[in-house]
Amino acid sequence: RFSGPYDNVWNSVQCEYIVWFHRKSLSQCKSVCLERPTCTALNYKDGPYTECILWACPLPAPSPKSTRATYKGYSLIPDRFSGPYENIWSSLQCEYIVWYHRKSLWECKSVCLEWSTCTAINYKDRPYTECILWECPLPAPAPISTRATYKGYSLIP
Repeated sequence: RFSGPYDNVWNSVQCEYIVWFHRKSLSQCKSVCLERPTCTALNYKDGPYTECILWACPLPAPSPKSTRATYKGYSLIPDRFSGPYENIWSSLQCEYIVWYHRKSLWECKSVCLEWSTCTAINYKDRPYTECILWECPLPAPAPISTRATYKGYSLIP
């Protein structure tokens, strides 16, 4: 979900400062960023005294311009899907590709991007995950089917 590490980092001229944390691992820092809707980039310092600085930058994030010894920059990779939609796609609208179990939404979207013909997803996350890939024309037609607990996502052309 993140690109990097970059040798340069972001600053308050480029992006809006959100918050600064101490004693977080890199994966914890990335998780905290993902939990904040405005977070799109982070500066991270590893070592015995870790530091995690979250930033709200436009997407895609601009190239980091500042240098700060021992810090690395990471930016959120923009989501290439629109959604979630309350309705989903069916074989009346699109061609079925494949059905997966036990994939996170992020994994489902990543698998779709690997299929050259995938343009839409039906996804269910409870009580267990299901990921259904569809080949629809681009832009995908508005989904018209309903199925409890499923959401639809379409590739942005």
